[in-house]
Order: sequence, then C-alpha cells, then structure tokens
Amino acid sequence: MPNRNVHEVMGHLGKDPELRMTPTGKQVCRISVATSNDFFDRQAQKWIEQDPEWHNVIVWGELAEKVAREFSKGDAIMVRGRSKTREYQDKDGQKKRITEITANEVYKPIYVSKRKDKTSDDENLPLEVVEEVQFEDERQGNVDLPF
Repeated sequence: MPNRNVHEVMGHLGKDPELRMTPTGKQVCRISVATSNDFFDRQAQKWIEQDPEWHNVIVWGELAEKVAREFSKGDAIMVRGRSKTREYQDKDGQKKRITEITANEVYKPIYVSKRKDKTSDDENLPLEVVEEVQFEDERQGNVDLPF
C-alpha cells in the first residue's frame, strides 16, 4: 500500500515570520500557524469557538525569504508540505520532541465575504464585475479531458 506524507494547513500567523540563515548560507524561515475548528451549533443558533491548534512550519531557500517579506502576524496563510517529528535538547538539557511541517508551497488566501455590513475598506478593493465566460468546447459538450 502506498504511503504519502502531505499536510495542508490554512489559518493565521501567530507571530511575525522568523528568517535566519544556516551556517552554510541557506535561508530558513520559521512560522507558527493557528487553525481552529469553530462550528455553528444549529440547535443553539450560535457559533461555538474552540481553542486553536498551533502548527510549526519551516520554509527553506528563496521561498523562506518571500514568506518573511510578504507575511506578518495575523495574516491568513495556507501551507502545504510534509511533516516530520524530531528530537532535540533544550537549553536545560532536557530531551524534547517537536513536529514540524516543511512547506514546499505557501499561499496567501483571499477571502470573499458575503456579509451585508460592508466596512469602509470594502469600497477600496480593486474589484471589477466581469461576465461569466463559457468556452466554445464547453457549450458543445464534447470536451476530451486528459484525466
């Protein structure tokens, strides 16, 4: 049976990204992403808030520099990568374990709100209304999809 170690996390940064350089000159960025599993209780007709889950994420190379430059505390972020648990000794000599996601993809999500109560910032968004386009092949219904 095949195995696959792929993790995708979408949440918000708990603090500013920490960009450092290894002794060999490679850039590495550490970020902390909070996710929540809040849900709407239909019976009570209210949102139930749950404690956030924190995810340790490591980003390497050019992507690390871009993450440090483009993101800051509180920003929405989505990362995709593989997880690994490693052991290390803290400053008191105690053995610790940490699980980290090594991200190979990082995205800045765009949220589209359907709220009726617009804020003043909504008026400054560079959005324009466009017509939905249907391609000719779609109308004919005989598209040969490659998958």
